[in-house]
Amino acid sequence: AYWISDGRVRAWLDPACAKLGCRLPLRRDAATLRLLSRDIRAHPSVPGALIISATLRNDAAFAQPYPTVDITLSDLDEKRVAMRRFQPREYLSDTRAIGGGLTAGASTALVFEVADPGKDAVAFEFKFE
Repeated sequence: AYWISDGRVRAWLDPACAKLGCRLPLRRDAATLRLLSRDIRAHPSVPGALIISATLRNDAAFAQPYPTVDITLSDLDEKRVAMRRFQPREYLSDTRAIGGGLTAGASTALVFEVADPGKDAVAFEFKFE
């Protein structure tokens, strides 16, 4: 539910929930997630595979869930060659970190292993949901 992440609604819900002892899901605002760095290279030990690494920072004033990450690889004409969507459990091994979310202002390293779509893939893009 989108409304549960709305700052105006949370300003009312958070104190009420604190008094009642309930627990709300983490707020989500993908627009406040920043990609600080990214890199793609051949996998050192798996033929036909790539390693994509990135650094993600949460610029929100609150902790939020780790995002679903869409990675798109494109050719010189910006046509999609490959696309893959990763859930947090696919790129984080620490389940406690997943449950606690990404703390406000914190950065984290992300590593993805993907099949190499071939020499036509010359650009890549990240999208966070």
